[in-house]
Amino acid sequence: MATAPLRMPPMRLRLNWAGVAWLVFYALVLAAWAALFAMIRANPAAGTADMPAAFWASLCLAADAAGFPALLAMWALMSAAMMLPTFVPALRTFRQMAATGATNLGGAVA
Repeated sequence: MATAPLRMPPMRLRLNWAGVAWLVFYALVLAAWAALFAMIRANPAAGTADMPAAFWASLCLAADAAGFPALLAMWALMSAAMMLPTFVPALRTFRQMAATGATNLGGAVA
């Protein structure tokens, strides 16, 4: 007696857009580091010797000489570069905990 072949129902791929957004975020972070390492490998001996003195002088301003807009921009960039890679995963964990009822907004502030 012959048996009929099993027919599998077609599988539907459902995209989790939040997961896709996280993958894109981490891909951008990885791409930024890869670009940095590529630039270093392309010219490892350059160091700082060939940079013009005016460039270094523009970076080494006193706070009162830089002005408020330049200081604000510098601190905003530094904050984003240094804190977002750890803040974003922490926020994701908090949102997951809030979705299950394990915490609330008061827990995040305290």
